[in-house]
Amino acid sequence: MMYYKSFCFGFYSMLLLYLLVPLDGLATEIEGRITDENGNALSFATIHEKYTTNGTTSNADGYFNLKLSSDTATVVFQYVGYQTTERQITAGNLGHMDIRMTPELMTLDAVVIKAGDEDPAYPIMRRAINNRKKHLLETQDYRCQVYIKGMQRLDQVPERILGILVTVDTGIVYLSESVSELSIQYPDKVKERVISSKVSGDNQAFSFNQASDMLINFYQNHIFAEGLSERSFVSPVAENAFLFYDYKLLGTTVEYNRVLNKIAVIPKRDHDPSFSGEIYIIENSWRIHSLDLLLTKQHQIEFVDSLRVKQVLAPVRYAGGEVWTVLTQQFDFQLNTFGFIGYGYFVGVYKDYLINQGFQKKYFDNEIVKVEPKSNQKGSSYWNSIRPVPLTIEEVQDYRVKDSLQIIKESKTYLDSVDQQANRITPVNLLITGKTINNSYRETSWNFPPLVRLLQYNTVEGFVINFQPRYTRRFKDYRFYQISPELRYGFSNERFNARLNSRYFYNPHKFASIRFSAGRFVEQLNEQSPLQPIDNTLYSLFLEKNYLKLYEKLHLSLRHDQELTNGLYLDTKLEWAQRNPLENSTDYSFRDRTEREFTPNFPLNRELNNTAFEQHQAFIFEAKIRWQPGQEYIRRPFRKFVTKVKYPSLHLNLRAAIPDVMGSDLDYQILSGGINYNFQTGLWGSGELLLEAGGFISKDSLSFVDYKHFNGNRTVFGHFEMGNFQLLDYYLLSTTKPYLQAHYEHHFNGFVFNKAPLLRKTKVQLVTAVNYLNTEETDGYWELGVGIEHIFKILRVDYYNSWESGSHQRSGIRFGVGF
Repeated sequence: MMYYKSFCFGFYSMLLLYLLVPLDGLATEIEGRITDENGNALSFATIHEKYTTNGTTSNADGYFNLKLSSDTATVVFQYVGYQTTERQITAGNLGHMDIRMTPELMTLDAVVIKAGDEDPAYPIMRRAINNRKKHLLETQDYRCQVYIKGMQRLDQVPERILGILVTVDTGIVYLSESVSELSIQYPDKVKERVISSKVSGDNQAFSFNQASDMLINFYQNHIFAEGLSERSFVSPVAENAFLFYDYKLLGTTVEYNRVLNKIAVIPKRDHDPSFSGEIYIIENSWRIHSLDLLLTKQHQIEFVDSLRVKQVLAPVRYAGGEVWTVLTQQFDFQLNTFGFIGYGYFVGVYKDYLINQGFQKKYFDNEIVKVEPKSNQKGSSYWNSIRPVPLTIEEVQDYRVKDSLQIIKESKTYLDSVDQQANRITPVNLLITGKTINNSYRETSWNFPPLVRLLQYNTVEGFVINFQPRYTRRFKDYRFYQISPELRYGFSNERFNARLNSRYFYNPHKFASIRFSAGRFVEQLNEQSPLQPIDNTLYSLFLEKNYLKLYEKLHLSLRHDQELTNGLYLDTKLEWAQRNPLENSTDYSFRDRTEREFTPNFPLNRELNNTAFEQHQAFIFEAKIRWQPGQEYIRRPFRKFVTKVKYPSLHLNLRAAIPDVMGSDLDYQILSGGINYNFQTGLWGSGELLLEAGGFISKDSLSFVDYKHFNGNRTVFGHFEMGNFQLLDYYLLSTTKPYLQAHYEHHFNGFVFNKAPLLRKTKVQLVTAVNYLNTEETDGYWELGVGIEHIFKILRVDYYNSWESGSHQRSGIRFGVGF
């Protein structure tokens, strides 16, 4: 996959290298090119000073430069599959040095393997597996400096996706370098400080390279890479590796009096979550020396066609002895999806290790990565002095061209020309997706809804026009504000409603925003709006089923939400509202069905015989607290990213209607609390659990709107967000009494269907779900669902059954989106 340059390009690359290297660094620096026996470049070969971790890699064209700790050193050149080469460096031979490497000389003793006998690789791998935990634990903690270079390029892009114009050009689309100080403590403590950052074409941007994202330790049983796959991969030296791998000894070679066993790693089944490739195991110590492993689409990876991982380890001496650590690491990937074809790589160079020296108490906290605010202000002289991997000619040109064009690309003329192309409206925009009209120079946009949201129908208002544009103004520090007027007219009840919604997101580090809403509008009796207007429109017009139940609300509300401290969130809201009951004004449908008729706008409920209510006023205070213990995050200049959570989150909600304030007629308090937990189950996939219980503390005065409602569903359109039921009536079990609800979903992520050849080719995945509800009006309501997700990557189909008080109630299929 590497792109090799001609001799002419190589000459100019070397000339450029001389020009970029500071003169004061030539005294203790070597540079040159590494090739194979035929003169072809060896990309990303490892170069380091012997017995140290001062090293680098060659670039994609084979060129390298290495600053030495002194003018006398032994430099080691390594490349998987080639003989390790050494050069003695003295003051007399500093400077240019070309290295031609030869294929490794492997010896394979003549062993006759009879039928039923195991390959000689098996006892080697058995010893490696037996020593896995020892090698995993021998490095309890370390610090090092990590240089990362990431490059992605596209060779082909589609003109449009789902009618949306693609504005990305071919060529290099991402080129970035970073330097980090990385601290690790076994088993799971990470702290990274990004001290320098460079992004091609944007000198104000901060690199997304992260050394902590490249942490792959093959002594771990399972390798989980978030975003690459939804399940873990089995290491070739995992405790259960023999269930997933076959091995073959390719030969042995000798390096520094160490015997290296080169072993082919072969998945037992192509579809297993396992690697293929080669791994080198050191005789006697049975540790990993280096590896070259591959994952492909057959292994259920997402977004890329293939991912190749290379690691070279080296011994590091410290006061307690010697351990082996990663010296260089490389990820190569190929991309061919949705019409995008390209490739890229990330290469990491690790040096200046400090091993098993311990850390001060409380050194590690939940901030796992911090990008220093001035890390993007390093000049070219800094990068020329610290960059261990030379830039290729293409990369040098990309920096030069994009940096010189940056002023042009930030100009009004250029941005307006880009917007002119991107803002073109297509039929798909009009009908399905809606359209956002951008003014990139002013950093503003207008979003307009599609016809499927603009045109609605229900039996209260008849045919409806609901128009809700949204204006957004963004700032360079990631603050933004939005203003969204919403206009609605019902042709049957001849009623015009309007409201204004606004939001100011003012502190990205605290996820803090303030929201204001005022006007008169229609709302569902359940404020969580479980029924989508388009679903009700289709069911009302075609099937004569009107599940949507509405009331009118004249209101004024103010809401504030923010993170108080890491992982602790508070959301508060004050609202005054006048609630007006509504009734059906039409019974029109496309086909009149004699066996059924539309139901009134006041739904059936077991606890309340008549759910109708009179006009009344309410002054309501809401407070929602959510605590996510152990929340880890990345702090970048101007904003914060939550990365992962280790523990369940807890939430506590209070809603209180305060009487006699602004004419309020209501007086009640309802309190609820619960737990939500997302977790990985290794090769079995992932699960999500939600438990919630609650009840009214007092209920002196309330209307049916204020009951505790549950998110039911009586349509075939499944909305699979956690907390939703799929067969439950919308309001039948709404209550003012204590309740308990529980929801669990398990995504097998290929564990089951991978074993079925026909299903495996489709890459669909199995999902199961259980929903439970208990109130005083039922002895227990259950739903059990089983489904298939990732159909054409985005669709999901489930089949559900429900039971109440031990008796089967109903069953149904649900169609929805399931990424």
